[in-house]
Amino acid sequence: MKNKNIKNWKPSKDVFYTFVFNFILLAFTLWLGYLLIPGILQEASFRRIKDQNKLEKRNEFLKEFTSLGQSRIYLAERYYKNITANESEEVLNKSWSEYMESVIAWNNTNLLNPIFITHYFNNTAKDDYYNKLVKKFVDLHEGLLKLRDGESAEKINGEELIEFAKNELFSFSERMFFDGYKK
Repeated sequence: MKNKNIKNWKPSKDVFYTFVFNFILLAFTLWLGYLLIPGILQEASFRRIKDQNKLEKRNEFLKEFTSLGQSRIYLAERYYKNITANESEEVLNKSWSEYMESVIAWNNTNLLNPIFITHYFNNTAKDDYYNKLVKKFVDLHEGLLKLRDGESAEKINGEELIEFAKNELFSFSERMFFDGYKK
């Protein structure tokens, strides 16, 4: 008998309308997805490419920035050691000339450095650049100028000035490389 009731069973109108509504809703959702999803995916792809390009440019800036800073400190240290080793006038002039070339290379980018630092990082990074790093470079340069003018190496604390500049450049570069200055 139960079998006979199942054969005669008909879905109610509510079930039919629910099925039709759900089918139409599914079709509309698929159609809307067909129209919207490619645009959303394309926008996400463009955003990812833009972020990747910004990261690559930031890394190029960091590489150049750190390289110029390292070069300046290395050549300052070499000049200092040449003086303390009582090298010939020719060696001193050559090492001073090379150091000054590194200062010029650094200064050529000095106007843009704070702009890029602010763009890629934040204002704290820019403030640290001026108040810490540039200050150490200026102190080192002034010490070398005094040394060049005949002041004794002990009086200017040249090794200390060099170490302070090295440590500040390393610390500043490390914070930039490892997102210590997140925007």
